[in-house]
Amino acid sequence: MDLELVVRGGALDGKVFPLTQGMTHTIGRMPQCEIQIEDEAVSRKHCALQTLNGEVLVTDLRSANGTFVNEARIEATRIMPGDQLRIGSTVLECRTGAARKTAPKACKSRMITWSSPSTRTNWWRASASSCGPAPRDDASEPHPFPCLANSIIARASSSASASKGK
Repeated sequence: MDLELVVRGGALDGKVFPLTQGMTHTIGRMPQCEIQIEDEAVSRKHCALQTLNGEVLVTDLRSANGTFVNEARIEATRIMPGDQLRIGSTVLECRTGAARKTAPKACKSRMITWSSPSTRTNWWRASASSCGPAPRDDASEPHPFPCLANSIIARASSSASASKGK
């Protein structure tokens, strides 16, 4: 199983660090670390991750501020997909590499293209009760996440009502 760490929040939000099986990855501020994190609360060599047989063992390297897994301070523990590793103020989520490769794609059966902005707006209002493509500024492209429709409809409707009242 391919595992990776994904940064959640902060300047590196969304950055992915693949974890190579059979390798030890060091996390810290030093350039020599395989996973370098610029965070004042992170030690130069903060913790180590050993990956073997689809498992990841996290070991704190006597860091000044500690290593936390799911907000519990640890010296050494295994992490699994879904677990959160906090190093200083940086949170990394463990996930399978397959999670990224199998991310949901647009629902092709519900995708349509718009001939004009007015057609898009009229269709949007007519289909407010079902899941369909959300209106976009670029009328030539279908919306890639059609199931966001209901939350966007409410905002579009309230914006239209507000502009009519002016």
